[in-house]
This record gives sequence, structure tokens and C-alpha cells, in this order.
Amino acid sequence: MASGVPPAVLLLRKLDPPFAVAMRDRYRVLDFYASDQPVPLPAFLAAAAAAAVPDPPRAAVVMGGGSFRVNATFLDAVPSLRCVVSTAAGVDHIDPRRVRAPWRRRRQLR
Repeated sequence: MASGVPPAVLLLRKLDPPFAVAMRDRYRVLDFYASDQPVPLPAFLAAAAAAAVPDPPRAAVVMGGGSFRVNATFLDAVPSLRCVVSTAAGVDHIDPRRVRAPWRRRRQLR
């Protein structure tokens, strides 16, 4: 946490009200659905990564089975991510090779 500011979290799913309140109490939520005029996902990710300086988002909450795929394009747009949380039973929307790649490289550098 930089300067007492809550950590930034990308939110890429609609939440029920109690969960939304709990998230906003603990985190600086960068919500894809907050605007009445949604932007394309790549533009949202680029803006979220740029706006969150000096404390970029390190986690993303996504909904499985939706239109979001956690793949190379998604992860390259927000390189600060260290955690992807899926609220679905499956993980078909997450590319496991891309999610694990940064940590695998880090271990090899030691």
C-alpha cells in the first residue's frame, strides 16, 4: 500500500451490493462496469494501469463464462497483475501458460 492508499483492484464483473460494499471498503476498485458508457476492454485496462501510478493494480476479479479472457493481451496490458481471481467454477477463460509465465521467469532468475 503506497502512502496509505488502499491497493488497486481491477473489477471485471458485476457485483451484488453487499460484495460491492465490501470490496470498496478494502480496495481502490477500478470497475469496468462503473460507467454508463463502457469502453472497450483494452482501453479500460490501459487507462487503469496508467491511472493507478504509483500503485498499479496487482489483482483482478473476473467472471468466468463471460466475455473476458485472461490471456496474453490482457496480462500484457496490466503487467503489474500478480493475482487473478475468478468467481466461476471453471477456468476456461484463463490461459494457464500466460498466468504462470511471469513467476516461472522470476524463479529462473534467482
